[in-house]
Amino acid sequence: MIFGRFYLYLISNLLLSFSIAFASNPDSTSQSIFYVITIEGVINPVSAEYIVKSIAEADIKAIERIIAVNTLGPIRVTQALIGNLRKGEQKLIINITSLMGSIERNARGIGYGYRESKAALNMFTKSLSNELKDEGFRCIVMSPGWVRTDMGGPNARLTPQESISGMIEVISGLSAEDSGEFFNHTGEKLPW
Repeated sequence: MIFGRFYLYLISNLLLSFSIAFASNPDSTSQSIFYVITIEGVINPVSAEYIVKSIAEADIKAIERIIAVNTLGPIRVTQALIGNLRKGEQKLIINITSLMGSIERNARGIGYGYRESKAALNMFTKSLSNELKDEGFRCIVMSPGWVRTDMGGPNARLTPQESISGMIEVISGLSAEDSGEFFNHTGEKLPW
């Protein structure tokens, strides 16, 4: 698979930012896009807010910000780029999620707002895969794993390089049958 050039955009709106990495054909004069990967980001970090330990501690305003970034951001990005994606050859939409968005794997609670935002992103991507399948799109959600970042912390198992390398390998091998699935960075299918 040819990935072409990568572009990174930052769109900010006070508290929220969305980073979009996508590849286009560098030899083409068309405005086609091979794929889009949405990655949530926040100018005023809410990373600590995702570890809310009880419903009594949940801050509704913080939950609204988390959902705006993690769920509505990727929906807006996909909606804005769908015309370009339709002109592309690869037609890939990969939304970065988290195992915390898995309803089946939620065995301990906590993380109000964050969990819901990722579960909603997963549902959006599954719905999108069904809507766009006849056009040849492959739409998946992917968990990068527990990564040593500001959010993952110093004890996380993976370096950013390990996570990204794994995700690129999985993305490179996606088939039409994979559309609508939930993968981790190693290619393991995860439960909804």
